[in-house]
Amino acid sequence: MRLAGFVHRDISPGNCLMYERQIKISDLEYARRYESQGKGLAPLTGTPGFMAIEYQRSRHLFLGKAEDRDVLQDLEADYDLTMSDAPDSWFQYNFLHDLEAVVWLYTWHLLDTLPDCLRADDITKLRKGIKRLRDELFDGSLTGSPGRIEFITDLARDVKSSYEAATDMLKEFTGKQMPRRLQKV
Repeated sequence: MRLAGFVHRDISPGNCLMYERQIKISDLEYARRYESQGKGLAPLTGTPGFMAIEYQRSRHLFLGKAEDRDVLQDLEADYDLTMSDAPDSWFQYNFLHDLEAVVWLYTWHLLDTLPDCLRADDITKLRKGIKRLRDELFDGSLTGSPGRIEFITDLARDVKSSYEAATDMLKEFTGKQMPRRLQKV
């Protein structure tokens, strides 16, 4: 959808279908062309437990640093999009929010599915903790719980530090820098 210039705006378990071992996204009623969303806040659409935190809060939380905005500008140049030049008070749903919905979908699945290798007494011990975490992350509110914000912020920080470590390791082993565009991710 991103390559075609669309955002889905409601990626959730009920909108993902499995066909011949491939996931297909359905229910395109909220899908919009990226550039046709307008310059203002539209009513929240989608399934609350799988909405991106920024979308729930109607403000950008992860594009505050200049280098983060540079990354977005590089992506926008490839897809003829315009968002990072907007004032901080302006918010628009973008394809990264659809990607975060996939992260929430995966997290929900992990918390909803206990591995077969666990013994019955292990499952009993885990159920309370898993239920508490699932209730905190998927509370159904439109504004998102503090636990959701902390979870996704920590995850973003971990991904960024892992990426930086991997690029440092690559440079050490190959003696080459990453291409300029990949250095910023």
